[in-house]
Amino acid sequence: MFHDMTISKLCQTEDNICRDNIYDLYKENSYSQYKYTIPFILFCAILTRFVKDYRSLGIMNILSFPLICIMIYIHSEHSHTEMCQFPRWCHEGINNTIIENSYFYRMNKCPKVGSWLVYYYEDIIEYDYNHFSRNHCEESLYGCCKIDNTSCDTSVREGDSYSFYQMLLERNTRWHTSIEKIDENGSNCPTIEEIIDKVSSNVYKMNLKYEILVLTSIIIFVNIYLIYKLSCKNNNLILKGKGVISISQSDIERGDSTDRDDVEGNGWRLTQSGQGEVKRERITMVASA
Repeated sequence: MFHDMTISKLCQTEDNICRDNIYDLYKENSYSQYKYTIPFILFCAILTRFVKDYRSLGIMNILSFPLICIMIYIHSEHSHTEMCQFPRWCHEGINNTIIENSYFYRMNKCPKVGSWLVYYYEDIIEYDYNHFSRNHCEESLYGCCKIDNTSCDTSVREGDSYSFYQMLLERNTRWHTSIEKIDENGSNCPTIEEIIDKVSSNVYKMNLKYEILVLTSIIIFVNIYLIYKLSCKNNNLILKGKGVISISQSDIERGDSTDRDDVEGNGWRLTQSGQGEVKRERITMVASA
C-alpha cells in the first residue's frame, strides 16, 4: 500500500526519509519557543542597573527603539516556514483520475513549480556554471544531469488524467539541470530525494515573538518605575529658578528642630545641580536691627 513520506533530518534514518507525519516532527516544544528569552532577560536586567536618571533613561530608549525594530524585522522574515508537498507517485483513481502520494518537506517558502527545486539546489551547492557557455551541456563529453521521477508532479499540477500521466512516463519526461556529468552513468547526478533533502535542510528559522514582548515590557516598566522614583526624590519640593529649590519658613523651622546643635534662627536650603543631584546646605538667618 502506498503512503506519503517525509524528507527531513529529523527522520533519524540514513536517507532522511520516513513515514512520520511532518507536522509531528516539527512540532515546537516549550524550550525551543523560549530559547532566546533568558539571554534577553539577563541583558535587560544588566541594562537597567545603569539607568539611574533621566539622561540614561533617554539613552536607553534611543538604543532600544532601533533594536526592537530590527527584532521585529527578523521575526517577520524568519519566524515562519511552510510545509511543502511534492507528488512522487501517481495511482489510477475513479474515472481515469489520479490519486497521488507525496514527499512532504519544509522550506522557508514552497516553490510554485516543482522544477524550481533544481535551481534552489544548484544555488545551495554553489555550483559554478557561470564560466560555462550557454550550450555547455551539449558541448560537454557526457552532457548534463537530468532528474527522473518528476512526471507525477507535472500531471498533478496540470490536472491531467491518469492516462496522460502514463503517456508522460512512456516519453520519460525529466527535469534538466546545469550540472555536468562526470561519467556516462552520471554518478554525480542527484536524485529528486537528494535535491529535496538538501533544499529542506537549508531552512533558517528564528522566532523572536517572546523576546520582543519581554524587551518591550521591561522598557515600559523601567520608564514608569524610574520616572516615579525620580519624582519621589523631590516630593513636596517646589522648583524655582535654575537648580535652586526653595523651602518655606515653616520648613526652615522644622529643619532647625531636627538638629539639636543648631542655634535658634538657623535653617536649611536644598539646591539641585545640573545632573539632578539634590544637596542640603545650612543657612543662617540674621535678624535686622
